[in-house]
Amino acid sequence: MENVKRCFRKIRESDLETIMEWRMRPDITKFMYTDPKLTIEEQKKWFEKISKDKDSFYRIIDLDGMPVGLICLVDWDKENSIIHSGGYIAEKEGRSLQNIVDVNMNLYDYAFSVLNVNKSAFEIMSNNMNQVRWMKRIGATVEGIARQAIRKNGEYYDLYLMSILKEEWDLIRNKNHFNKYEIE
Repeated sequence: MENVKRCFRKIRESDLETIMEWRMRPDITKFMYTDPKLTIEEQKKWFEKISKDKDSFYRIIDLDGMPVGLICLVDWDKENSIIHSGGYIAEKEGRSLQNIVDVNMNLYDYAFSVLNVNKSAFEIMSNNMNQVRWMKRIGATVEGIARQAIRKNGEYYDLYLMSILKEEWDLIRNKNHFNKYEIE
């Protein structure tokens, strides 16, 4: 993926159908709390809501003009300087291990360097242990496990509570090679 233009671009109304389709795909929803049945009208309301929310950061992951996924920084607790991160890479063209590292590293770099938060927190369901392992390799810490915290389709899943602190970021950033994303 050398010489690929990488960016986190703003969501456009024309992206809503694609995001809706991604969010309802079984290969995506199996790692999320819900299996929604969305409508374009609901997507438009969601888009209007996030467009007005100045404390949230939602972006399309774009590789050479091709949307491959969505990332976000949400639930910004400014008093305690904590933000929560999330997202997914829906298209197989974006799922290389290097790109997974690139996406996460750029998201955390934005959180710590631009938003200047002290902590970026996230949760991963126990059916996605590959992601838990990759985030630990990047430098994230497992703070705890909320046992059987998610019930989905009659089955219980543990929830891995993970984070990265600002004081850890410089070491993590310098230890891991990653390709920079442009950010709109």
